[in-house]
Amino acid sequence: MATAIFSKKMSGEAKAVIAQVVRDVLEDPDFGRVLSGRAEARLRKAKGSKQKTVPFAAIKRTYLS
Repeated sequence: MATAIFSKKMSGEAKAVIAQVVRDVLEDPDFGRVLSGRAEARLRKAKGSKQKTVPFAAIKRTYLS
């Protein structure tokens, strides 16, 4: 019953935002998971690294040409 009251008072934009958030949570296979300490350390190390990376377009050209 409370749902009917809220749905009448909410704007269309608010409904769309809420629906998108719920959809994102339900479709995300990693929702609620926590990174391991090892994974966090690897991410920090990679983020701080000054090593150049290869752009995706270059990889695509190399292997799909």
